Amino acid sequence: MKFSCLMSLYKKENPAYFKVAMDSILNQTLLPTEIVLVKDGRLTDELDAIIADYVERYPKLFKIVAFEQNRGLGLALRDGVLACSYDYIARMDTDDIADKHRFEKQFAYLEKHEDLA
Repeated sequence: MKFSCLMSLYKKENPAYFKVAMDSILNQTLLPTEIVLVKDGRLTDELDAIIADYVERYPKLFKIVAFEQNRGLGLALRDGVLACSYDYIARMDTDDIADKHRFEKQFAYLEKHEDLA
């Protein structure tokens, strides 16, 4: 199952929470095919450093969409969805902690219930 994971962040995000959220994505039993990060305006140096570290460790996994000005979550996510390569998109916030079986369970459910859209 190929799918994207989409997250938007802006300068006021808590870097520690963001790292925990990212680690919870990367420790999934079913990994996303890509992670789309939307930088909604300029970020802090600390947030940029965290992103750079993950991109360096997983260079083929990340797609970064960056905007100079903060436009708000709705617009950031809209453009993030457009940047996603796959029909299925798992959404995460920067302070979410996903159970390590989250994606596996969700996609198993979707496969079992083909009538869902």
